[in-house]
Amino acid sequence: MGFIQSRKVIKVSLINLLLLVIILSLIEGLSSIFLMFYRISKIQPMSEIRHTQYDELLGWVNIPNVDIPNMYGEGIYFKTNSQSLRNNQDFSINIPPNKVRIICSGDSFTMGWGVSNDQTWCQLLISINQRLQTINMGQGGYGIDQVYLWYKRDGTKFEHNIQIFAFITDDFVRMQRAKSLGYGKPLLSLENGELVNHNFPVPRGAFLVPKITEGSRYIQELRFLGLWQILFPRKLETDNQYVAQTPAIAMKIFEELAEINREKNSKLVVVYLPIRAERITAESI
Repeated sequence: MGFIQSRKVIKVSLINLLLLVIILSLIEGLSSIFLMFYRISKIQPMSEIRHTQYDELLGWVNIPNVDIPNMYGEGIYFKTNSQSLRNNQDFSINIPPNKVRIICSGDSFTMGWGVSNDQTWCQLLISINQRLQTINMGQGGYGIDQVYLWYKRDGTKFEHNIQIFAFITDDFVRMQRAKSLGYGKPLLSLENGELVNHNFPVPRGAFLVPKITEGSRYIQELRFLGLWQILFPRKLETDNQYVAQTPAIAMKIFEELAEINREKNSKLVVVYLPIRAERITAESI
């Protein structure tokens, strides 16, 4: 009788222990979920959200006629013209008399993240020579692919004498993915010697809920997602065909840009912009 009673006590204890573990697991899980939503609610979407809109080809592009007086701080303004360019005035299709027109293509370094319109390197070129007229076609977060596609679609309608295509190392890495910071973007591949976009039209969903999109890193911290990734690991990035094709795709892009500029009697100038870490490394060698 004592043995049977002991078994009942052990059984009840084990059941209670199991229930306790389940309850604690539920509390832990719910706490993680609540904490995730709390963190997401506190996110301030990237600054580009304030002046860009969804674009089915590029992912995102400037909203026309934006005027944000204190975009990057007191008096540091951001303004676009009616042509969705970061310039204070619109441009005619033809080059004005006695002017040399330059199209500045690139990412946020060209767009001028952190400075006013009149302090971007593109605009400052005019201080060197008043004959210059510069069109700013830089955009935050763009890869080589987006810069190329934007110029090909919208930039080529403007007659110009020079195109300056400026880039950083990360712009090549951005080419390898169909998303940047969670937002959809084009994804170019090289097939039979031709560039093919594998992500057109760019999915719109991520642009509708920017806080959730940019809070995806918190979603990835959920325990069950971590367990899922352990059980079903993703393929290594080196297996990505777009990574392997990056040099060939980039060369094809620059070849096409050179050809477009030749046809327009314009000169293509390709400029590499080293970031601070790369300059420090180079100086220490």
